Amino acid sequence: MEQKGLPVDQILRECVASGLQHIIDIGISSDDLPARRERFGACPIVRFTAGVHPMNATSWDDSASIMALSNATSSSATPSGVVDAVAIGETGLDWYRGRETADAQVCAFEAQLHLACRLGLPVVIHNRDATSDVYHTLRKITPPAGGVMHCYSASAEWVARFVDLGFWISFAGNITYKSATGLRDAARIVPADRILSETDAPFLSPIPARGKPNHPGYIAHTIRLLAEIRDTPVEALTETIATNTRAVFRLGTT
Repeated sequence: MEQKGLPVDQILRECVASGLQHIIDIGISSDDLPARRERFGACPIVRFTAGVHPMNATSWDDSASIMALSNATSSSATPSGVVDAVAIGETGLDWYRGRETADAQVCAFEAQLHLACRLGLPVVIHNRDATSDVYHTLRKITPPAGGVMHCYSASAEWVARFVDLGFWISFAGNITYKSATGLRDAARIVPADRILSETDAPFLSPIPARGKPNHPGYIAHTIRLLAEIRDTPVEALTETIATNTRAVFRLGTT
């Protein structure tokens, strides 16, 4: 968000003051967690994931990358004893620009799934134009702790399949876009105990903030539309999403 010129410290203070309980800061390379901890670890509501994004998969070195992620997650306690690395990811497959890096992506994805299994952590899954391949990989290597289908982009028919594998379905601000009828169809049928919402900051700002850099303060717009789609009071859905977030990332009650 800082790269987009947003006043991150001010936004974090406002999030805490407004009652936002948790922010999950997502990893995209094997060595980025120490710097993210240094920058944001003092904020009491921030937790982290550690992982290699499929667009960074060409940098994957099986032994070195796994060691870096293992070390990052195993040294994940703050001075107060709070475990701050709560998941592996963002990992997955991205065929949007083609499959030139397919071998590297598959190697990195499968290795991180095995790591999540070994560490007992959930995974945050990136899927862009690769739904079938992502699903069959998850069927082959299914982390017992489940995980999050981040920024859900598949059709409604896939919802039950991912839920059956132990995954939560998370919707970002693009569900508010006029063209997102398929996402709205999917959001209607997600079981209440498996629905999540997210920002994907600084991307995918919801309407009415579309075109601006996204940040956690905008998540209320997404949840408000999800509540309308599901014919549920906003307050009830907000509490449901908070409960589900605590469940998947094992965050406790506060």
